[in-house]
Formats: sequence, structure tokens, C-alpha cells
Amino acid sequence: MAINKQPVFTSIPILSTGTYDVARFQSDIWAPGNTQPTSVFTATDASGTLIERITVSTCGDLTNTIISEKFVYLFIYNNISGYWNLYKSAYVPTITIHTTTLNHEIEWVFAGGLLMPQNYQIGFGASDNWANSARLGDYLSITIEGSSYTAL
Repeated sequence: MAINKQPVFTSIPILSTGTYDVARFQSDIWAPGNTQPTSVFTATDASGTLIERITVSTCGDLTNTIISEKFVYLFIYNNISGYWNLYKSAYVPTITIHTTTLNHEIEWVFAGGLLMPQNYQIGFGASDNWANSARLGDYLSITIEGSSYTAL
């Protein structure tokens, strides 16, 4: 008989999506007093939340045709320690948008899921070598997929 290693999910699935002008970090993201990541999701279920996939897309369009080069940083906020911790990062190249060019997309899939205790948060930042003006092409569309965890 096979053992079920995947938790049972009986709560409503989670789909969190939005477009963000995320925090901009200097080259040393660990410098004291640095900008805090932009929080985009908080785990609210008392038994925890299982995140299965996070997708980040650049938001270019035909009126804002250049997406600036940057690193995108994924942070996890530890509610117990009170600190943001860098979890993953990805490079986004400069992109000139035209009708045949797609926006850049980053997809992080968590094999077995990323289990987050209640009140832990997911936040994002990006390197500050990108445009200083808030152009639409430098915003990020972020989608988080998962479910509330229910212990048996």
C-alpha cells in the first residue's frame, strides 16, 4: 500500500495575484537600514499554508517598451524572528517590447510545496539598477498558488 506523503487540503485553494512596484534594493541587500521587501502575501491559516507555485512576470506594453535589467528577490518573513530572509533570486534581462516579444516570466515551483506557518509572509524586491521612474515596464505581476493546510 502506498503511503500518502502529500498533506490533505480541505480548505479553499489560494490564488493571490497582483501587480506591484516592488521595493528597490542597492547592491548590498543585507545593509542595515535597507529597504524592506514589499509584502505580497501573508499565510493566515492557523495550520499553515502550502505554496505550490509562484510566477513573476514583467509588465511591458506597447506604450512602455523597455523593461529594465534587474534581479528579482523572493523573501520569506519569519514571524517568530521578525526578519525577512532571502529565499530565491532570478535575473531579468533588458527587454525591448514589440509585437513579437514576450514579457519575461519567472516560475518557481516548489516540489512538495513550501509550507508556511501562520503569519509568515512572502515579499519581493528588485535590484536598483533599473529605471528610477515608475514605468509600467518595471512593475511586476506576481501570482501565488497554493492551499490552506489541514492536519489530519
